[in-house]
Amino acid sequence: MDYIQFITLLATMLAGFGFMYKEFKTFEKDIRDDVKIQSARSDKIYENISDLHKIIIDMLKVGK
Repeated sequence: MDYIQFITLLATMLAGFGFMYKEFKTFEKDIRDDVKIQSARSDKIYENISDLHKIIIDMLKVGK
């Protein structure tokens, strides 16, 4: 009887750890995807600010 209880507990724990491992891998993938998206947004904002900076510099040169 003790072996059956041990095997049942072991199987339950292994299944739980397997489920948690799968969830953590999915969570890690989601975070990596979010970081890539945010990086692309940041790059686009940097390009827009750089373009705006160039426009302002050109406007100041014309005003002189």
